[in-house]
Amino acid sequence: MDLFKNESAVCHNETYVSEETIVRFRDDEDFEGTQELGCYLFCIFREKNFWINSRNELHLTKALEIVPVDFEQQALKMGLKCLKVKGDDNCARALWYHNCWKKSSPAHYFLI
Repeated sequence: MDLFKNESAVCHNETYVSEETIVRFRDDEDFEGTQELGCYLFCIFREKNFWINSRNELHLTKALEIVPVDFEQQALKMGLKCLKVKGDDNCARALWYHNCWKKSSPAHYFLI
């Protein structure tokens, strides 16, 4: 997504996640991702200042601020379904958010 172009470049260089992994995660409902993808997604959250370090979780309100107006209601519903984050580290937790969003509304999921 163009909203994350700068962060995407930084995070690709930091995590070495392949473009194929990102595309497969976006397009394959059954593919739950990899550790590298989780670290890439965490990097995006961190670079956009969407991560609350003291709680090791996403700042949902900040993330929703950049959602396009026509997608706000659906994004809010997806976010509310995914409040109880799981994972042993920030990479796993970031991947968990994306998996939860993807499963809660596959037709509306898009990968950052």
